[in-house]
Amino acid sequence: MVDAFVGTWKLVDSKNFDDYMKSLGVGFATRQVGNMTKPTTIIEVNGDTVIIKTQSTFKNTEISFKLGVEFDETTADDRKVKSIVTLDGGKLVHVQKWNGQETSLVREMVDGKLILVEYGGNADGRREVRVFQTEGRQIRTVSSAILWEKSRSQCACTSLRWSEETPRPSSELLLTGSSNIFSLFLT
Repeated sequence: MVDAFVGTWKLVDSKNFDDYMKSLGVGFATRQVGNMTKPTTIIEVNGDTVIIKTQSTFKNTEISFKLGVEFDETTADDRKVKSIVTLDGGKLVHVQKWNGQETSLVREMVDGKLILVEYGGNADGRREVRVFQTEGRQIRTVSSAILWEKSRSQCACTSLRWSEETPRPSSELLLTGSSNIFSLFLT
């Protein structure tokens, strides 16, 4: 589920980023700036729309999309691409296509870290790995949820907001409630 990716992620490690940028045709000066940049990625979910913001001293970008639906994107290096993002086996797979070329950005959660593997725009198998880590607490918002209380056979629609420690203690959420008041706990 995309919710596992929600949070603010800071770059802590990067390997082969210069080679990745070369494979996309990024010029020398832009690559030098890109290699020094330590971006922050913010991933949010609003209903069925995913928002990914990338912020750095070099450039800020933002994309907004629905899983499985193609959209237009302007990349940080100003490429105009057709993109599609899907969820595949717990990985967020982002494919960009332009001028007969294609690149893939695959995000996955490993040990509480966001791992981004970027596959270059040519067929030589080059890839770049970036590791992002979150600090402190995350605030997550579920814009709409249906809560079911078995003992009273009641249903309530509500918005939920909760904070959680990172990494998450476990993936199981426990919902408790009485009358019209429901509480959400991480177990």
